[in-house]
Amino acid sequence: MVIIGNERRFRWFAGTAADVLQQVELNWYPTSECQRLYQNQKRPVAISSALQFCLRGHQGRDTCRGDSGGPAMIRTDSGRKTYAVGIVSFGPLLCGSGNPSVLTWIPGYMPWILQNIHE
Repeated sequence: MVIIGNERRFRWFAGTAADVLQQVELNWYPTSECQRLYQNQKRPVAISSALQFCLRGHQGRDTCRGDSGGPAMIRTDSGRKTYAVGIVSFGPLLCGSGNPSVLTWIPGYMPWILQNIHE
C-alpha cells in the first residue's frame, strides 16, 4: 500500500482543504491499464512505465487538485522505515471517481538526482 501525504494542504473529494496534514492509502493500478485509460481521452497523455506509475483511490478518498507535488510514501514490511517513491503529478478531473492518478516514479530519476546533487 502507498500512503499519500501533502505538507501543504491535502484536498479530499469535495475539494475542501484540510487544516491538518492528511494521508490516505491508495492501491497500485496496473500501468498498462492506466496508459490505455489516459490515451483514450480527448487530450491523450502518454505515460512512461519507467518514469511514472498509477494509484487508484476509493470513492471520496483520493488525491485531488492541490495535491500535485506531494509525496507518495511506502513503508517497509517491518514498518520501521518509510521511503518516498513518488510525487503526485495529475489525475482525473473528478477527484474520488475511482480513476487512477499518475505519479512520478522517483527511482526512475535516481541517476539524474545523484548526478546533480552538489555537496
